Order: sequence, then C-alpha cells, then structure tokens
Amino acid sequence: MSEARRVRLLVDGVGLAAVLAGLVFVGLEIRQNTAAVRAATQQAVFEAGLQQHWGIIQNERLREVMVMARDDPAWVARTPETSDHILLERFYHQRFNALENVYYHHLMGNLDRSLWAGWEGWIGSIAEDPLMVYFWAKLRDGYMPEFIEYMDTALKGSSSP
Repeated sequence: MSEARRVRLLVDGVGLAAVLAGLVFVGLEIRQNTAAVRAATQQAVFEAGLQQHWGIIQNERLREVMVMARDDPAWVARTPETSDHILLERFYHQRFNALENVYYHHLMGNLDRSLWAGWEGWIGSIAEDPLMVYFWAKLRDGYMPEFIEYMDTALKGSSSP
C-alpha cells in the first residue's frame, strides 16, 4: 500500500472518528436539553398550581363565593350577571387555562408520565364538581381541540347546576 493511500485512510479514519464524536456530543446535549425542559416544565406546572392556591388564600371574597357555590351549586346558574358569578367564572377560567397548559406539555412529551398521572387523578377527582362542569360548558370553546376532547371525556357523566 502506498504512503499516500495510508495517509488518506488515516485522514478518513480521523474524520470518521470526529463525526462520531460530534454525534455523541449532540446526543448528550439533546439528552441534557430534554432533562432541562422537563425540569422547567415541572417548575412551571408547580408555580401555576401555587398561583391558584394563593389566589384562593389571598381573596377572601373568592373563598366566600366558593363556599356559597359549593353549598348551593344551582346559585351559579341563577346569578349569571353578578360580580360573584364573574369572580367564580374567572377562577374556573384560570383553572382550565392551567389544566390546558399541563395537558399541552403532556402531549408534547415535556411532562414526566408520573406527573401527568397525578394530574389525571386530580382531574378525575374534580370531574364530579358541578361547578367545574357548569363552567366548562360555558368556557370550553376557547381551548385547543385536543384539550376540549380530553375534558369532555373526563367530565362525561357529571352534571352541572
């Protein structure tokens, strides 16, 4: 084998090794990026939930309206134009926005399966809430089709006030 051929094979080998090393590096970067996206998604989901809880904690009137509506769910349908009704509607709208965001991240694969399982369990536990059903019926058209289908199925069989 000639010297030129040996040099060419060596250069080709070095080039192939460099390409393979680059691919390994890109693979590791993608893996790290995926982990970072999942961690950021979990943090955002946590903060959205925390924000809802703080909204309830900090707003005495919202707490009173939630208790009043829980004790008499039909009250909501009887008082559609009151400020209390609007307050409760905005609360549920925020809740649906947060749920849609979590659902979107679930669809995109950014949310760990076990975390999504927890959210699904919570959605199942609130699916019997007549106010959830009532406000979902009022607000559902403002969400992405996949989320509408998911929520319609989750709330199926529940009744509203």
